[in-house]
This record gives sequence, structure tokens and C-alpha cells, in this order.
Amino acid sequence: MENNNMKYINDEKITNLVIAMMCYIKDEWERCYWNIHQKQEDSPFVSGAYLSYKNDYVTIKRYDYGADEETPNLIVPGMQVVWYKHFKRGVDVYINKDIEPTLEFFTDILDKILKSIQKDKTMDTFY
Repeated sequence: MENNNMKYINDEKITNLVIAMMCYIKDEWERCYWNIHQKQEDSPFVSGAYLSYKNDYVTIKRYDYGADEETPNLIVPGMQVVWYKHFKRGVDVYINKDIEPTLEFFTDILDKILKSIQKDKTMDTFY
């Protein structure tokens, strides 16, 4: 991934933590989407999904088969996550070079993502 402000985190434990976070975020995204639209929709985390999602804190982009494989799929301030076809496959975690990958850093991001999804009253998606 070409971003001079980000560093790759080559740590299996951190990658597994981020995957666990994304599992929870996916479930919460689907719950909130259902509550607003009263229909089930494949979340951007699912391979083959045709939509992406963005709010004031997080962007979740579906895997795009035509895009560069290093295109971030989950973007928040200070962190980007790339996956291959499915959010639990081929996961690469990048964080801002000035940030240490602490448990507090990741729990803060999880909390902010969940709150930003929960307060979203439209759950608008895009292609």
C-alpha cells in the first residue's frame, strides 16, 4: 500500500484482533441496517457484496475485484485494513507511523466505529 504516513503491522495477534473487531462491526452494521431499512442486505464485509458504506468516522468498502489488491477496505483515522475477497482472508493492517499498536488504540477505534454506526439514522450505502 502506497501511503507514506502508514506502517504495516506484521503481527499475527494484532491481525487476529482486528479480524475479531471486524466480525463485531459487521454484525452491528447488519443489525443497524435492518432496524432502519427492515431488510437484510449483504454488508460490505461479504465477498460479492455490491455496496459500500461511509459515515462521519468510518468507510467500509466492499472488495472490488477490479481494483488494486492494496486498496483499503476499512478506513478510519489512524488505521486502514486491506482484505482479499472476504474480510477474514488475507488481512493486512496499517496504522499511522506515529501511533503505537496498543490495546487501547484498537479498543478506542472499535468503540468509535460502533458508536458512529449506531448513531447513523440513514445507513446510506454506495456502489
